[in-house]
Amino acid sequence: HLHDHLRPARARGGPLDSAIRREMNEIAGMGGLASVILAVPGADRRAVACVAGHPESALEYAAHLYRPLASVSLPAREEIDAVIVDAYPFDGTLQFAHDRALWPLKDLPAEMPVVLIAKCQRGAGTHEFFPAADPFTERVVRRVRQVNTNDLRRIPEILANALALRAERKRRIIIMAEGVGEEEVRRVFPRGTLCPTWEAACALIDERVRAATRRIVFYSTAPLLLPLEKGTSPDAP
Repeated sequence: HLHDHLRPARARGGPLDSAIRREMNEIAGMGGLASVILAVPGADRRAVACVAGHPESALEYAAHLYRPLASVSLPAREEIDAVIVDAYPFDGTLQFAHDRALWPLKDLPAEMPVVLIAKCQRGAGTHEFFPAADPFTERVVRRVRQVNTNDLRRIPEILANALALRAERKRRIIIMAEGVGEEEVRRVFPRGTLCPTWEAACALIDERVRAATRRIVFYSTAPLLLPLEKGTSPDAP
């Protein structure tokens, strides 16, 4: 619910002072939530700090502590040979991973090897307006039929997102997932390959990248849920 109301699409955590978070805080207050304890994970996912206090101020401070731990400086695109993506927590379905985990790759060429690690325990999944497995024209027509007055102000953004998702389908993506089959993968990623083991995925990288030394970028999508700093525009890149 939260993600579907955020602008822009890449601001997955949303601003701390957004209308949705204010509503969440109000509901928490009605339920009697007066304080929380939050763990701040380190690189190995073990807690490196704990923050306790009021739900709003504790979340803000915990996010402040975690941002430098989760932030990385990406090399230039010409310095990357392959990318490995840990899609958790966006890995419940292939549709969800497709929509939420891959946008940081938008500037990388479609031929670059990308390994998507996603459990997909609920299978391929779907989307009410924009199922990734449907033909692009059908998805656009379905979305146009659902346009409301708020969408009229977002038409350029909606079109840009649609074109970006269409471009993702062209990737020669390598998928490691337990909950989907080869046919389901090809419906979402026509050029994709389902790999049952890490060894098989590495063999495909070796086949596609002939360089003696391979420069591989790994990123986890969990930090994409971090809320924006207060005062940061939700329209900022």
